[in-house]
Amino acid sequence: GIPPDIFQATLDSYDEENRTRFMRRMCGKTALFEAFLDVAPLRTADDQKDELASILQNVLQGGTGRSPSWSYTHALIGGRDMIFPPKAQDLAWRGVQCERVGGMPHFPFFEFGNWSELCACMEG
Repeated sequence: GIPPDIFQATLDSYDEENRTRFMRRMCGKTALFEAFLDVAPLRTADDQKDELASILQNVLQGGTGRSPSWSYTHALIGGRDMIFPPKAQDLAWRGVQCERVGGMPHFPFFEFGNWSELCACMEG
């Protein structure tokens, strides 16, 4: 869903400041971002940058060459996802039943009170 040149540019400039910017975009609203900070991962920007570099290397090398051992039956798409635009997700999830939650940002976990609510939205 992310063009390799955009991914590389993100990787090249990833630091603590850009990590904070990413988390803000992931949450969509200031109030959600502030709530997210209470539960944010304790990993450093450098740790995450290493992970991004590994993902990019794997993608550029054509992946593992194996089919994944899992498959998805449903996808939940946030209508206000600023990380993976909903239109790109529609394309990526072709053939999978999708549910779009109009006001939901990339980080969905403040949108629902519990897992049962999250799963119930997929039954519609």
